Amino acid sequence: MIRYLPLFIIIIISGILFVFIDNSVMNQVMYRVGTIGEENSSTGSLRLLRGMAIFERLPIELQILGVGLGSLKSYLVTNFIVTIYDNNLPIGNEYMNTLSYILVNTGIVGITFFIIFVGTLFYKYQEYGKRVLIICWLFFSIASSDFLSINYVYPLMLITSRSNN
Repeated sequence: MIRYLPLFIIIIISGILFVFIDNSVMNQVMYRVGTIGEENSSTGSLRLLRGMAIFERLPIELQILGVGLGSLKSYLVTNFIVTIYDNNLPIGNEYMNTLSYILVNTGIVGITFFIIFVGTLFYKYQEYGKRVLIICWLFFSIASSDFLSINYVYPLMLITSRSNN
């Protein structure tokens, strides 16, 4: 545990500097967190809640199997599915966080496989740094909409890269 102390101290100092040096960023983050759930709020509601609102509107068979990767836009347009979080988005916009995107596109079956995959990663890679990276990657999945982009895949490459042992 002592060998990780310098890393822990660097993370704490970086966090403190981030909060006190760039207060405008922190204010924006706190505003977004505080307005989650409101109809005309920030992109926080859009990312976090819109996917769940779409999922609730799917028929039961599509909740189980999903609409299929690459089919979401046409499904939303064909069935005229809109949510209270859409604001000025055009019909068929796929904007939602990664976990919601997986849930809507692959259904309960797909999200179950995703959870098994994440659990396997966490079980297989027991090094402290890789586990921290897995947890950060999960938070990134909740907060962002970058499914299958390089920003999403690159941390997986770091996690599964060759171990130092």
